[in-house]
Amino acid sequence: MYSAVCECYASFRNIVNFLVHGKREKEVIEYIFSEVDKHIEEDDLLSEYKLNALPNLYELFVRLVKYLLDNKPEDRDQIVILFQDMLEVVTRDIMEDHVSK
Repeated sequence: MYSAVCECYASFRNIVNFLVHGKREKEVIEYIFSEVDKHIEEDDLLSEYKLNALPNLYELFVRLVKYLLDNKPEDRDQIVILFQDMLEVVTRDIMEDHVSK
């Protein structure tokens, strides 16, 4: 189970890093992933973050994958909105007290 979760996280990270282009956006994404990685290493991820919002993030990720599989240029705006929604779930719900606004 642990390996499956690690593989899923790595895949998620690769997809996000591939799709996000702006300099500031990349900095924000890298900061979030580095914080998550730090807490994984320190073995305190479950106590530091509110992971009860993971199902919401999962639903958004599934929608993102569907858009990517369809590969329609007209879905671009919807993909941007999904990324914004994902960022909101991560910063407001999961990393609530760990990300400066």
